[in-house]
Amino acid sequence: MEFKDIKDDYNKVRENERTSLSNYLVDILKHDERLAVVTRGSSGKGRIKYASGGRFGKDVCDLSNWKWVEVRGKDCSCIISLNMLETDTNSGNVHALYDRIGFFVYTNNKNDGILTDERRIITNIELPLDDTKKCTIKNILENIVIKEMWNMEYPKNQE
Repeated sequence: MEFKDIKDDYNKVRENERTSLSNYLVDILKHDERLAVVTRGSSGKGRIKYASGGRFGKDVCDLSNWKWVEVRGKDCSCIISLNMLETDTNSGNVHALYDRIGFFVYTNNKNDGILTDERRIITNIELPLDDTKKCTIKNILENIVIKEMWNMEYPKNQE
């Protein structure tokens, strides 16, 4: 099997995981008028031909394996990433933790590009996702992001 074939298969499996999580959260949040999962267009995956605003010259980078699910409220946004960024506290090196679930939280629906620990939650949840892991993701969204960071109460009797 060629490298490109393996890469394409891996991308397809990750996209299935992203779609499954997105569908799960759409179903869970369907009774909450304040929050919605962003599903339109190419939401949830990186561009195939990313050029960094022309910085790469004629070259492009394929970011299609970068996957996430976005949950939005009126004044808030949460990216549930399937490849979390973290900064090593000892060396300061930045790592992309592929297949590790994490949350980026933004207020006023603005992503200023600054990654701070206050707006980032790194979990121990890894792909593939089963029902237990999806429920844990929902609980983090419900108990940490919605309640503590967005100061909202999660509507009960949802499941």
